[in-house]
Amino acid sequence: MDRRAGRILRRRRREIEHGTEIGKCILAFVERVTMTLPVLAGAAQVVYLVLGEAKAEAVKLAFACDPDPAIPASLLRSEHGETIVLLDRAAAARLDNGS
Repeated sequence: MDRRAGRILRRRRREIEHGTEIGKCILAFVERVTMTLPVLAGAAQVVYLVLGEAKAEAVKLAFACDPDPAIPASLLRSEHGETIVLLDRAAAARLDNGS
C-alpha cells in the first residue's frame, strides 16, 4: 500500500470513529443531541405531550403562568408556527378550566 492510500484509509477510519464524514450521513452512534431554545422555537410546530398527575404542577407552571427561566418549558413556543400541548386529565388537573 502506498502512502496516499494509507493516509486515505486512516482518515476514513477517523471519520467513521468520530462521525465526522462530510457530505454523507453521520455513521457514529450519537447518544444525544442538544438544541437551544431559539433553534426549537424556529420549528413550524412545537408539541408537548404530558401525562400523569405527577406532572400537573409542572404543566401549570409551564402553560398557565408567566414565562420563567426556572421553568424551561414556559419559555418555548413556536415563533412562526403553532405550539400544541396534549395533556391527559391528570396532567391538566391544576389548570383553570374556566368553570
